[in-house]
Amino acid sequence: MQLNSLAVAGLRCFRNPITLKDFDKHINIIFGPNEAGKSTLIRGLILAFCNRHDVGGEDIMAYRPWGTDLSPAINVEFTANGKRYLLEKAFLDQAKSILSEQAADGYLRLAEGKKADERVRDFMLARFPGRGLAKGSDWGLAHLLWMPQDKDRFTSPSVSRHVEDHFRQAAGATLFTRRDDRLVELLNSHYADIYTPKTGRISSQLDEAQT
Repeated sequence: MQLNSLAVAGLRCFRNPITLKDFDKHINIIFGPNEAGKSTLIRGLILAFCNRHDVGGEDIMAYRPWGTDLSPAINVEFTANGKRYLLEKAFLDQAKSILSEQAADGYLRLAEGKKADERVRDFMLARFPGRGLAKGSDWGLAHLLWMPQDKDRFTSPSVSRHVEDHFRQAAGATLFTRRDDRLVELLNSHYADIYTPKTGRISSQLDEAQT
């Protein structure tokens, strides 16, 4: 997937519309002073792709700009599987979800409401939680593609098992099989018995073997 443009409005510090475009197809870094809204833009992407438009609760209310009655809105143009799409997502009072695909004369609507939510969720291999906003373990590929500037930046990106399984199935024999995984687990277990990377200590058994 490649981002082409991102527009948000009524989203935390962004009361008025703001648009980012001309993203590079490789790595993009959003920079600016503290409290400028860098992480809010990333969270907006995650809201759009990994959550239902009609999600409720205190967590989504926290995205409404303080002291206003504005409804968070995110529009994203992106390219996936060789096609260009437009996702129009809004929450709370103006909740909506519209997915369109590019045609010769502009964008044509492809899905609305829950069906649009499900289509963009599948692009990310994400999962909707039973209630509330999606957590990191639900984000699918978004957990690898977009990194907010908060405590998550100090941890290595990871994906859930169902995302790993998707890549295994797509790549076939080029990736590890379950038997290979078990072998790696055993090797890691034995390695941990003789060496502790955190402290750099070598076990007495290995020390004796080396002497």
